[in-house]
Amino acid sequence: MAPKPKKKYNFSLTDDFSNLRVTITTYSEKDILSVEKKDYALREISEEELLEVRLQKKAGFILKIYDTFFYTQIPKNFNFLSSNILGNSEHLCKICPFCSPKPDCEGGCLKIRNVDFKELRFLGYEKEIAIKLSERIEKYDFIELGCESFHTNLETLIVASCSRYEQSREKNS
Repeated sequence: MAPKPKKKYNFSLTDDFSNLRVTITTYSEKDILSVEKKDYALREISEEELLEVRLQKKAGFILKIYDTFFYTQIPKNFNFLSSNILGNSEHLCKICPFCSPKPDCEGGCLKIRNVDFKELRFLGYEKEIAIKLSERIEKYDFIELGCESFHTNLETLIVASCSRYEQSREKNS
């Protein structure tokens, strides 16, 4: 019996940022069996609408460009953790000197201090309260370019451009 084919997902954004593009490659041990491209239309969404969408418990993707948010519903199995969805940029939190739970005035970051939604629910917080308290891209005005997936098997928040990180680079130059 032949092994079950595997799938690899590659994520990108269209040049005009209007779609999340997913390329799904199905392959066996020896061959590529198929390549399928699927676009998920991104629509502009307000912070208030994002809270409502999060309460619906459907998997979603958010793109943040400065103060503007774009959203699309996605399948729960999408995993953006090792993707280059925002180009070849490195996730800045990995290399940021502010990546600490200390208060901002001591060189820390609110994003690091915030708690994950699932942890808050585990601690017994009501769903609505947990979402408002938890880590969400729309809470961080210092993120200039980033994306987040939520209610997926592996939730991610990727930061590609951050004003606090840029400040630290300018200060150390």
